[in-house]
Amino acid sequence: AIMTSEIRHLQEAMKRHPRNKRCKVFLKELIDKRKKYLSDLRRWDYRRFEWFLEKLNIVYKPYPEDFETPTKKGSVRRVTAKKCDEIREAKLAAYRAELEGQQKDFFREKAEKLAFIRAEEIACGLEPTITEEEIQLAQQKAAEFNDKN
Repeated sequence: AIMTSEIRHLQEAMKRHPRNKRCKVFLKELIDKRKKYLSDLRRWDYRRFEWFLEKLNIVYKPYPEDFETPTKKGSVRRVTAKKCDEIREAKLAAYRAELEGQQKDFFREKAEKLAFIRAEEIACGLEPTITEEEIQLAQQKAAEFNDKN
């Protein structure tokens, strides 16, 4: 309560003399100290904390959980990281589009190669390791990509 009355008195003094640096620094330190005490009281006894706020007619704003002082270096790092992420995403999207464009030829070649391997295994008298279903599945996928494009 004493801190609050002193803070209010110093705020009035700051309105009259806004360039008084000592007063400004002392006011800020006093506000920070009161905020620290309020946060401790809030953690220990919330009901008393609320009563205290009501009686003193003040508003408590808790500290942000992930507070980081803004610096030029930090800002540059964040902007750089954001720009790098955008470039990376653009390159990945372009590469993905290129790969999707190649899928049509890939599945067509896959079906041909699977059919050739199966024919070679049968010609050599071996038991075929590739089934007709696998060949048909590759041909269906190639047909799907032909229909899309």
